[in-house]
Amino acid sequence: MYKILYIGRPIESVVQVLKESASLDLLGYILDKNLPEDKINNDKKIFRSYDLHEYNFSDIDIVKPDLVLVPNYSRLIKSSLINRYPFINIHGGILPKWRGFSSNLWALLNGEKKVGYTVHRIRSGMDNGEIYRIIDVDVQDDVKFIDLRKNIIDKLCNQLENILIGIIDGSLQPVEQKENDIVYNCKLNPDDGIVWDWDKPSRYFIGLWQIFSYPPYGTGMKVFIHDKLYYVTKITQEPEIAVSMGISGAVVNMYEDGSVLIKTQDTAVRIYEFMDMEKKRMLPCKLLKIGQRLQGNVKTR
Repeated sequence: MYKILYIGRPIESVVQVLKESASLDLLGYILDKNLPEDKINNDKKIFRSYDLHEYNFSDIDIVKPDLVLVPNYSRLIKSSLINRYPFINIHGGILPKWRGFSSNLWALLNGEKKVGYTVHRIRSGMDNGEIYRIIDVDVQDDVKFIDLRKNIIDKLCNQLENILIGIIDGSLQPVEQKENDIVYNCKLNPDDGIVWDWDKPSRYFIGLWQIFSYPPYGTGMKVFIHDKLYYVTKITQEPEIAVSMGISGAVVNMYEDGSVLIKTQDTAVRIYEFMDMEKKRMLPCKLLKIGQRLQGNVKTR
């Protein structure tokens, strides 16, 4: 059996695949100790539920793993280690373009048609090692990212054992990354789900809804109306609306079902329902009127 060491935050379905493999021996884990204490303790609890041993970086040369899997770690790893053992990252984004944190989320905001994970070799740099496999899914505007992510992880787990074995025995050959058209990303925070500026393409707002969705999955896409925050619970991009200049954030139409059309930088988005912070749902026509302008947290006229 090939010896595997796991570094970083636990993706439970990935841990389960490794534990159940007849060809891979999951030795244990190294925690990401750069996180807040409550997250570290929770990660430790998950790993221990699989009866796994905790290691430190200083133990790597003692256990001599055949492969070190790093699905979710927040810091760069020393070159002295990654040059001695095959460190393999499961990166949440499609390389070589989307590097850094929250890459799939930024890909959605930028209108990409696919999101996915990249299994690649870790080198001295940010997500720049050779690529072994890309696992992706098509993006549909009405599907939230939490569901897209589940689909990607399911596809990844179905292939993971064979991918890792292929990396170790050399039957799976990597491809060098092309160093052009690269995007580096930062982490998204809950406040990034608030619409401060409507002067963006319609696809951006669809992506924002997909990413933040509504609890329990996310913290919600929110808009200011009369200096109060409201969740957007359903939004679409209407295909018949042509690209045009206009006042971004203006209410330009209302429909019989109570939904409203908000002008964006290029076309418009249709909002079907709001919910206030007390979880009361309401039709947009009850809060807005044609000609009203939504601009960040400035009181609308």
